[in-house]
Amino acid sequence: MLSALQPNFIGIGHVSFDVIVGPNGRAAAPEPGGAAMFGARTAAGLSLNAGVITAAHDDYPFGRVGRGVPVRQRRTAHTTTFEATHDGRHRRHRLVASAGPMTEADVPPDWSRPEVLLAAPLAGELPPGCAEWFESQISCAIAQGWMRRWREDGEEFIEPSPPPGLAGLDIVVVSDAEVPDELIPAWRSTCQVLAVTRGEAGVSIFEGDRRIDVAGFPAEVVDTTGAGDVWAAAFAIRLLESGETEHSARFANAAASLSVEGVGLTGIPTRGEIEQRLGGF
Repeated sequence: MLSALQPNFIGIGHVSFDVIVGPNGRAAAPEPGGAAMFGARTAAGLSLNAGVITAAHDDYPFGRVGRGVPVRQRRTAHTTTFEATHDGRHRRHRLVASAGPMTEADVPPDWSRPEVLLAAPLAGELPPGCAEWFESQISCAIAQGWMRRWREDGEEFIEPSPPPGLAGLDIVVVSDAEVPDELIPAWRSTCQVLAVTRGEAGVSIFEGDRRIDVAGFPAEVVDTTGAGDVWAAAFAIRLLESGETEHSARFANAAASLSVEGVGLTGIPTRGEIEQRLGGF
């Protein structure tokens, strides 16, 4: 799947399937996702020429999910797949299949100079220094995929410290559910702007010596899948456009609040919808 145009937004990382196992032990149909795809779809909704660089099996429905977003795909034996079970109190995730590591060889030369780069690993498939593969105007990383670890049975646990070699990024996005306050100084040293998302409470932005807390927007929550990915893409794009950190965080909060009102990729908003929400509050 190729495009003659060089994207000005690139999301890199695995696409995925998420399989939800209900209390009765039955697995629902796999839902396609992946942070790189969520980010690129967000960029497309903001009228950018977006693209995805990934590794996956041909079972992933790129045409239906991407809705015209071009993809450079290295074909692999499996698409990265997660299984989620809920015991009534906690949701547990298990890595069922992986498309394996990605390398600089996966980046086509004509796709190496985006305006915005979103590094979006799901299961450690990208090295922490992958931003060096590109010449971007602004680089942003969603760090969750570098914090995930897997036990022998595939069950997930989180290592909340920054991975070795994470440096040179403009923006790093983490969640307060994964990074405790005492580790924030260590994460701040990895980038120019650290964003700690706090769900419906909004976000805390750390930039230089400043901390900026930006409130979230009320939303009718249907599905929170991908909300952090939408937030990261919207923030990076608006920061490049405006150069205003607090405004960009508010813009991204509005985008994320809209995204949770739909199911999965169906909730990704347009620029007009985001601006309408910003004007309504």
